[in-house]
Amino acid sequence: MYRTRLFHLAAVLLLPFLGCSSGSQQESLAAPDSVPLQQSNVRIPVQVAEILEARLSETLDLTGTVEPWDDFHVTAEIPGRVETIHVDEGDWVEKGDLLLELDKVQRDLEVRSRQARLKQSEVELEYAKKRLARAQALLEKGAISQSEVDTLSERVGFAASGVDMARVAIESMEEELRDTQVFAPAPGQISERRVSVGEAVNSSSALFKIIQLDPVQVVTEISEPYLQEVVPGERAQFTFDAFSGASFSGTVHRIHPVANPQSGAFPVEIRLDNPKRKFLPGMIVRITLS
Repeated sequence: MYRTRLFHLAAVLLLPFLGCSSGSQQESLAAPDSVPLQQSNVRIPVQVAEILEARLSETLDLTGTVEPWDDFHVTAEIPGRVETIHVDEGDWVEKGDLLLELDKVQRDLEVRSRQARLKQSEVELEYAKKRLARAQALLEKGAISQSEVDTLSERVGFAASGVDMARVAIESMEEELRDTQVFAPAPGQISERRVSVGEAVNSSSALFKIIQLDPVQVVTEISEPYLQEVVPGERAQFTFDAFSGASFSGTVHRIHPVANPQSGAFPVEIRLDNPKRKFLPGMIVRITLS
């Protein structure tokens, strides 16, 4: 009796485990065939658009430096000693402003001397003309020969030539007097003064260097792969550390045909208008080209 109860108890305890194992095995074997395929009812929206041809834009970020649009050296037309200097480095000048004066005392004296020679030549010419007029009157009366009249006529010609030469000499010296004053040939800023008062200069001496800053040029370099993409007239955007938050625009002016031998890139000049003269040479610029 005790053994029968024990057997029934063991069977009861094992029954759940046997049923679970058998069911699990049957479910795993039947799963692939028993799960039906279901069709999805979700609708995916589709938009139709016409295919268009368009140009894609790539932004090229560069760094450049502000340089003067042009610069030139001012020289004297004649030799002389510097008497007065009217400008200094940093001064802004307009075309025609007086920059420097050379000593003109000796040239003043020379002009007076040549003016005196002119008066003497004019007196000689008048005298020669009067003699010729009297000779022509005597020739009509038969008192002198034609050869004598011709000789006096030649003297009048020589005297007239002397007057002309004296006038040319005066004009030449007056031109030198005007050249003792040196004027600015174009507007700009005096970046260098290379002469002092009392210094002797000649016609090849550089007296001043003037730079033109309106507009200025921003110089940068582009590598060979982008060479064909950047063309003159293309717009460029600029930003400066000195003007944070502000953006400026310019246009590509020129692309040099020869690469920089050190970097292998091609120099590019970009024009930037500078009416207020706030962009100064040496400033670092960040450039954006599309």
